Amino acid sequence: MAEPPAAPTTGRIFISYRREETAYPAGWLFDRLVARFGEGQVFKDVDSIELGEDFVEAITQAVGSCTVLLALIGDQWLTIADENGTRRIDHADDFVRLEIEAALSRNVLVVPVLVDDAEMPDADDVPTSLAPLTRRQALELSPSRFDFDTSRLLRVLEKTVADAQPAAPVAEPPRDLRRRFSRRTQLVAAVVAAAIASIAAFVIFRSDSTSSGSQPSQADAILSDDFASRVNNWNDTGGERDGGHYADGAYRIHTTWAADHFSDHGFPRNARSVYPMAPRDVRVAVDARPLTGADQDAGYGIACRADGTQSYYQFAIWQGQAVIAKVIPRDPYYVELSSAAVAPQGTNRLEAICTTDEDGQGVRLTFLVNGRQVARETDRDRPLSSGTVGLLVATGGSDAEQIEVEFDDFVVTPA
Repeated sequence: MAEPPAAPTTGRIFISYRREETAYPAGWLFDRLVARFGEGQVFKDVDSIELGEDFVEAITQAVGSCTVLLALIGDQWLTIADENGTRRIDHADDFVRLEIEAALSRNVLVVPVLVDDAEMPDADDVPTSLAPLTRRQALELSPSRFDFDTSRLLRVLEKTVADAQPAAPVAEPPRDLRRRFSRRTQLVAAVVAAAIASIAAFVIFRSDSTSSGSQPSQADAILSDDFASRVNNWNDTGGERDGGHYADGAYRIHTTWAADHFSDHGFPRNARSVYPMAPRDVRVAVDARPLTGADQDAGYGIACRADGTQSYYQFAIWQGQAVIAKVIPRDPYYVELSSAAVAPQGTNRLEAICTTDEDGQGVRLTFLVNGRQVARETDRDRPLSSGTVGLLVATGGSDAEQIEVEFDDFVVTPA
């Protein structure tokens, strides 16, 4: 149950994170903090910026006026590199580095938040300016104990935010910080586009023992989107070829194979009700029409119970096979749970259903294509307990250079 909003305060909480690895935990945490402290007290990049507002200026002002900075750290926080193989954290104008440097220089509370078993980096592994971060007491944040972990954080934040001086003037950000942000205005767009292209976005769903081809009811929908408008704010990479795009009243996802890139995803960023941290039993349906690449080593479909790009269940059509698989950040990273031959047509109605077993020890997964159940499995080997929602396309190798799929009539209903 969400905590009742506190009385308005003047302290602000800034969430610093890398979109490539901790976008979903940042979103969940943002929702919880807003519910507790109210609108305007929590800043998380684009979610906190008004239409038409300068992206760089808004972030600069927020870093300069925050009372607390939460630094979300995932497994790749330290190692994510640019196109030349240089660690981004080593760039003087890396935004995550700049955010944390600014907070440390103002001696505000900086809380490292270790996401999903990530470890605190050593002082020798970070730029000298970030060494103080490695000595801060960290909070661990896990999808399996989200409520417990965030409750600990809230207790600390309540005191810190309440103790913030009221009506204090907002300090002008350091000139060198402003200049370094301004010089990288174009980089912001590139980073955001690249990050969006790498974020996995997915759908939670449920199966009961009588699952069949019955269609979900629009009247009962948790979320219904025909993509005629951008109300649910699915990520759109604009001029970038790979990634998600609104197009002609539908939603398309394109990906091009490379040695370090084989999939792209889309997710409804405004529809937070469909991806809670707690398990939720739902049924997801979507129309999918391959435009290119479906006859090669490539696939498309729905994923569920995802904690970002690290773990999720995947429901996909792949070269005439309907496949249910589990993707996890350990060896083997891809575990096929069930598959069956299918004869896909031009446009295919995909339905994914996911429920937690009555005893809570397993997750029941069902995949329907064009109204017919084609695959089913119960996962009891460290099943994924919770996660987020969306759509995906992927290629399997250099012989499948690209795939593009058009999705429409996306519906999520209780199972």
